[in-house]
Amino acid sequence: MGKSEDGICRIAPQRNASPRKSEEVSGNRSRTWLNAGGGNLVQTGNAPDEHHGKFPRFTPRQEMYVFHQGVGRVLDISMGGVSFSYIADNPPPAELPGEGILFTHNGQHVQGVPFEILADDVCSRFLSSDYFVRERRIRFGELSEVQVRQLENFILNNAHIPQFSYDTRYTEYKSVYATGRAYPSERKARGMENADVRLA
Repeated sequence: MGKSEDGICRIAPQRNASPRKSEEVSGNRSRTWLNAGGGNLVQTGNAPDEHHGKFPRFTPRQEMYVFHQGVGRVLDISMGGVSFSYIADNPPPAELPGEGILFTHNGQHVQGVPFEILADDVCSRFLSSDYFVRERRIRFGELSEVQVRQLENFILNNAHIPQFSYDTRYTEYKSVYATGRAYPSERKARGMENADVRLA
């Protein structure tokens, strides 16, 4: 699928797209401390909803996972950040890795993604158990050009994108009833070429 500035598929984010706050020091985002429970404080970014910024969120079409000290399941993802749930028996430590990995069962992955924790909240607790389901919201830091391309492909291949789904179905419909001869693989390829997908 071709990508150009004015092309159909515009999914590459601008570097450092998040607006800078007045209190930030040049080159660094301001920090706050999140009470993760049990007296533990986790260093976070500016605001809980900032991790997606101007980028639309997409829910998983197939299973996507995050490795960030432990493994979590993706709830939604964008070119600006990711939210995921995980199971824990105690609050997260005050210091967590500055990078994480996005991956799927089929082996697709994006390594070394800069992670900024915006929130880490308890969603629910198992009955008669000390285990909790927690949700962690992450904003991505500055990505390399390679990581941007990998993230684009990761989202396109694994997330539910409503516009993409509609255009693919419509193109397949036209292919079948206009020619009556298109093979499934050809219809899928045509659908991907003609889909008006916008991740940014």
